[in-house]
Amino acid sequence: MDKTRVYANLKPSRTPGPKHASPPSFPSDACWCPRWHQWALKFCCAILLLFGFIGFSVLGRPALSQCSRDWHSHHDKCLYFFPASRPWSEGLSDCSAKEATLLLVQDQE
Repeated sequence: MDKTRVYANLKPSRTPGPKHASPPSFPSDACWCPRWHQWALKFCCAILLLFGFIGFSVLGRPALSQCSRDWHSHHDKCLYFFPASRPWSEGLSDCSAKEATLLLVQDQE
């Protein structure tokens, strides 16, 4: 069994041929991608920005009042204030007709 090792330093030989113009010098961090890669990257970034803008405009928008006319929004609830004082039983029947409930005041707020 032969246990010899051979190490070699191979240098490719240069064959004479047409000389190509040297590429323009770019910074070492310049992109050497095909042109369509650059366009695809720009397109993807534009799509992401568009979706981001749409998402933030929908989520960042203040909630629109869901209350009907003459009703007031307070802590995601709709309140109706009668212009004059009335008995509790009339208020209860009026709320039932409006498919609402009477307000139960629990604290100062």
